Amino acid sequence: MNVIKANTVQTLIDSLKKFDTTLPVAIFDSINGYMSVAFKKEETKQDEKTFQWLTFYPHETLQMYTIDKLISYLEKLPPQATVAMRTEELEYTSLYLAIDGMMDNKKMLQWLVIRVLLQSFK
Repeated sequence: MNVIKANTVQTLIDSLKKFDTTLPVAIFDSINGYMSVAFKKEETKQDEKTFQWLTFYPHETLQMYTIDKLISYLEKLPPQATVAMRTEELEYTSLYLAIDGMMDNKKMLQWLVIRVLLQSFK
């Protein structure tokens, strides 16, 4: 499986453009399986400095959208902004992109998955 790491909005956009942009985007949650992707700006203060980043996480009520749609959202953000994924243990990690899929009635269905890097990928 080919896995791509993305740490900034620009590297995420560049990486997303390498895939078929009509594919749906999902994030994996061990309880609910594949879910829609949501993201929000987060920040923390340290030594009177403010650090901001964009966090991606699963969302159960959003409709799944395509890579094209995600790129259109991301292009409105500063390209150097840091991106991260919030894990189920509420920790932050880099985003990794991979294609997943399954056979359904002899037709291969595929989608892009935003996930943490698992040992099995190494």
